[in-house]
Amino acid sequence: MLKIIVIGGGIGGLTLARACLDAGIEVELYEKRPLDEMLSGPGGIFIQTNALRGLWGNGTINNVKAIT
Repeated sequence: MLKIIVIGGGIGGLTLARACLDAGIEVELYEKRPLDEMLSGPGGIFIQTNALRGLWGNGTINNVKAIT
């Protein structure tokens, strides 16, 4: 089985990981920040139109809608 390593748990890394999993590719994801640090504090994401098309295309947008 094909396996990829994704470095970085930001929006790009997570979207790539999700797309690979959807395609049946095994993924190993690395992020240097602890999860509680990533989730703490104020934050927001501005998503450009071209990125939004990608999120619609791979179904990730449904997960975003579910938590907002």
